[in-house]
Amino acid sequence: MGRLGLNLAVWLAGSVLLVAGCNPGQSGPNPGLKITTTSESAAEAKTIFLVLPGAPEGFLPIWVLIAQREAGALNAIFRISGPAPGEPPSKQGDSIRRAVGDGAQALIVVPADEPDTAVALAEVAAKQIPVVLLGKPLAANGSPVKSSFTVVAPAPFGPSARQIVGAALGDAKKNGRPGDGIALILSNAEADPFAPERSAALKAAAEAAGVRKAEVLTFDGEPATATRLVVDAIKAQPDVVAVLADDDLSLMAAIKARRDLKGNPNVFLGGYVGLRGPTSAMAFFQVSGFVEFRADQLAKLAVKEALDQALGKPAGPRIEQSMKLSRGTAPDNFEEPIPNKRTIGLPPANEEDPSPAPK
Repeated sequence: MGRLGLNLAVWLAGSVLLVAGCNPGQSGPNPGLKITTTSESAAEAKTIFLVLPGAPEGFLPIWVLIAQREAGALNAIFRISGPAPGEPPSKQGDSIRRAVGDGAQALIVVPADEPDTAVALAEVAAKQIPVVLLGKPLAANGSPVKSSFTVVAPAPFGPSARQIVGAALGDAKKNGRPGDGIALILSNAEADPFAPERSAALKAAAEAAGVRKAEVLTFDGEPATATRLVVDAIKAQPDVVAVLADDDLSLMAAIKARRDLKGNPNVFLGGYVGLRGPTSAMAFFQVSGFVEFRADQLAKLAVKEALDQALGKPAGPRIEQSMKLSRGTAPDNFEEPIPNKRTIGLPPANEEDPSPAPK
């Protein structure tokens, strides 16, 4: 997700929190955002707290909004806790204890890498309150902490990265490009928290596939910067055969760079996309292969799991968001189509993708 999307999400989350009177570090009356439906009373609904490692910034507001909406859809009471703005992540343990004191029947925790977070969660476990970890397992000072909590996280990116690299390099070889050429990995520093893992997986997969060099190009979320990085790198190294992207913005920039170069030299593209609509439709016509990964939907999975456990479901070790490769057409022309996604077999717009298909 680019800078504009993240800024919009931050603004929306801030608006919701202000309207609800929510401060992540606040306690007492109305300590967080609360959602109920008219079909169930607060006495019947389960109370779920989302405990953040700090003030909602970066990608966190997106998880807040998705969790809020899913909790409302499932008739749960939803609240937010976490260190107040300016407080360090080491205060997350206190936020966890406050949430329990305020009546949490299940916790979703984006865990800080802090010892007191692990201590506080051990106290929660002793009280038999369900805990779901969002995004990553529990750790303290960089070392894993063993726990029985369910982790909601992406599946390992290695297998999908190998599929992406295989599709791009396979098309390159079919079109006469050297199999041992150079692969560029375009990495968006302002993408979701898992982008570094995807970039690392793409680099490792390219090296394992036998490219002479796999070079990571990092940009700051500005599409023009990303396109210029790719064009300049390819002009300086004409034996670049593939550009691999770690998110939507990276892939769109790679598509534009490929179009600007007009086949001189011909490069082949692959990568990850996070939006079900426009990026996937564009990728279908312009890249060798792409994998859809939606970091925002991890919050939806976490809310459902937390509510299920609050209702008595046994905790499992891990819930993973699966990923699979979609093959594109990797065209010989370098035009930028604006396809109608209804014509290419992609899922129609839904509640997570409200933009209508072009008429």
